[in-house]
Amino acid sequence: MNTKELYQGEPDYATPPGALLLDVLEQWNMTQVELAKRLGLHKKTVNDIIKGTGPILMETALNLERVFGISANLWLNAENTYRIRKKRLEENMAQYKDILSMPAIKELKKRGYIPEYSSPEEGVESVLKFFGESSVDQMRKNWENPTVALRHSKKVSGDPVALAAWLRIGYLESLNRQCDKYDERIFLNVLNKIRSFTKDEPSCFITAMIDLCAQSGVALVFVKEFKNAAVNGAACWLPSEKAIILINLRGKKNDIFWFTFFHEAAHILLGRKKECYIDYNDKNLKNAEEIEADNFAASFLIPADRNAELKKLSSRESIIAFADQLGIHPSIVVGRLQHEGIIQFNQMNELKIHYQWKE
Repeated sequence: MNTKELYQGEPDYATPPGALLLDVLEQWNMTQVELAKRLGLHKKTVNDIIKGTGPILMETALNLERVFGISANLWLNAENTYRIRKKRLEENMAQYKDILSMPAIKELKKRGYIPEYSSPEEGVESVLKFFGESSVDQMRKNWENPTVALRHSKKVSGDPVALAAWLRIGYLESLNRQCDKYDERIFLNVLNKIRSFTKDEPSCFITAMIDLCAQSGVALVFVKEFKNAAVNGAACWLPSEKAIILINLRGKKNDIFWFTFFHEAAHILLGRKKECYIDYNDKNLKNAEEIEADNFAASFLIPADRNAELKKLSSRESIIAFADQLGIHPSIVVGRLQHEGIIQFNQMNELKIHYQWKE
């Protein structure tokens, strides 16, 4: 959509009929004072008409027709067009201010996804382009009703614009990822390799994770979280046989980070290709597919045949030894023990590592 067409093909400006009147005065070499006398109006009234702050009334339009021979209908039509367009622009301006003042939009601008703009109209145009929407109304509808496969009736809490912005960044970045065609066998092998990364520092595994996933046809994208977007990760497919996994670091201790990754990987392996799965921070939104993905992540990190041993762990030393046997970071064992109520949530947290974004 062109910036000159913000309302059904109309330009984003309103020209008062006084501009035409000023041109006519110049052509006739007539001053505003002389015109005021001919029309029987005060000079200020004529000046207000020229500036657009005063209207051309029917009587004035008829008198202008008599003075210049230009149809009264032309003057009245120009006046009506100006007032209607001005009103629409005023209404749109309130809408623009609303959009540009949204916290998520401000954050997009801060991150450089929305460029600097010289007018609200230009700013909203940039927002539309970022979200790939043709109109403000359609964009608002999609913010409130994102096209994701969530088979539940509960309304998700949080800021829908922040969620939409986070997902959009991930989608756009995934388009630039060069990936092979998806291969389930290769992806399973990749997951086994990535599992061993749980013991490493992010500086050692981030690039490797991205490259390995790309080799299996999965675009892995890390997108910094947005405030009030209550989401940990997402997984979906592109028509080009490329899968997408989006991950953030919302409150991410390393055990949560790894569980989220393998949870999203489960959606790629077990889910339907036409659907997009979003991992919300809300246990009440768990459905069968989310539970299935949880179970996959849990058993992939700690095999089910080790559950009996897991439940007997109680000391720091036993947790570390058990994790070493499995080839995973001890924090994953701690997180599982806390989740199952075997230890309290305030116990053994010293074994966890908090991941942070590198500026």
